[in-house]
Amino acid sequence: MMRRPPPKTGSNARARALLVALIAGLLTACPGSPPPRRTSPRPDAAALAADAGHLARAARQAGLPQPDALVEAYLAHYRDDAPTAARARCQWLTAAALTPTRAAARLSGITLPAAQRWRAFVAAVLAAPSCTGAPTPRRPARPGGPVALSGTFEVTSSAPGEGIRTERHAWWVLVRQGTRLEGWRLERKRRVSTDGRKFNCSRGLTADELGVSLLTGTVTQADAPGGPRLTLRSTVRYVQPGPCADQAPPPPLKCTGQATGEGVRLACPEAQLLKRTGDLPTPGLHSGVYRWSGVTPRADGGKEQVTETWHLLTQAGTRVFGFYRRITRASARTGTTFGCNHKAAYERHRLYLVQGQGDARAGKVTLHEVAELRRPGPCDTATSSLDRYQGQFKKGGLDLSWGAGSQRLERLPTRWLLAAPRSWPPGR
Repeated sequence: MMRRPPPKTGSNARARALLVALIAGLLTACPGSPPPRRTSPRPDAAALAADAGHLARAARQAGLPQPDALVEAYLAHYRDDAPTAARARCQWLTAAALTPTRAAARLSGITLPAAQRWRAFVAAVLAAPSCTGAPTPRRPARPGGPVALSGTFEVTSSAPGEGIRTERHAWWVLVRQGTRLEGWRLERKRRVSTDGRKFNCSRGLTADELGVSLLTGTVTQADAPGGPRLTLRSTVRYVQPGPCADQAPPPPLKCTGQATGEGVRLACPEAQLLKRTGDLPTPGLHSGVYRWSGVTPRADGGKEQVTETWHLLTQAGTRVFGFYRRITRASARTGTTFGCNHKAAYERHRLYLVQGQGDARAGKVTLHEVAELRRPGPCDTATSSLDRYQGQFKKGGLDLSWGAGSQRLERLPTRWLLAAPRSWPPGR
């Protein structure tokens, strides 16, 4: 019988000793080093742009809330650092009022050509801490730095005159996206008699006016010393009808200014300091911009084309604030003109401030108009009353009913939501 030759113990022992020494040396040189892992290249801009287009279309087709914020979160996931990407995901979850689990379930129903990137993003959403209803994380402001241009602002002034003191209290809402600014100003002007004589319009010692100006502007120098420089102008101004209201259209508001540590300093051309009163609130479920349009015949044979644009903000699931603009374009019967302007057409501009209560989960809302304002003009003299609405938010829109009427508002894919909470009457 043949026997297996004995092992070469000397050479094997030397090999094992060498291997142990090599491993010990590696551990000593790199204590606590993680094991190497394979990394995948970051997708280029063209690939992400294609992904963003596919995602925007798929999100709207699926009825996902806040599709623009969702696209931003997806892009941030691959283009920004981890904290910025996490903030972007949280912003979308908060605006859409979704938990990470619910959001991942909704997102799993979407298929993108870049399936691997999409699955990685959905996994990041699922792993995110719940931030629904939590305030958006913000970087702490630098001490002494300029105020942020997006937010709410207030300014008050008092100017003495001969027998009259004029008091103004204005409340501003500004929204900044890049170098572009949009917003509006609600202003109450009160004239107070200081010599005991009464005003003819009010037959009292005070005379009040209420106006709203819609604003647009530009950040002209974002890195200016001291703070960003800007320009603002009004696109349309509305006044509340009343015996003391100014019936002549005022000149357009034109301002230049700069954001400083104290607030926003404007010259319009009079100097004023807008003091920042707060951030814009995080939009709740169903917050957004909605639109309705329709054509109705006139009794005189003409027609009216009416467009309404609603800005609605929901808070805490129950409170609703906002406003809507109604633009009426009237056309006279062929061969005739209107007596108010002796032309074949005119436009009527009105703005309504609204407030209400709702149930966000059920999608139900009750809205009531708290004030009506008009652009002064000879063709808008008819009286009207304030309405109250019952509404139901449905996929992509809002169904409203009042009395014997109803209308369907379609939600617009825009980030320019200008609604903000405001107590009524203004100035309190």
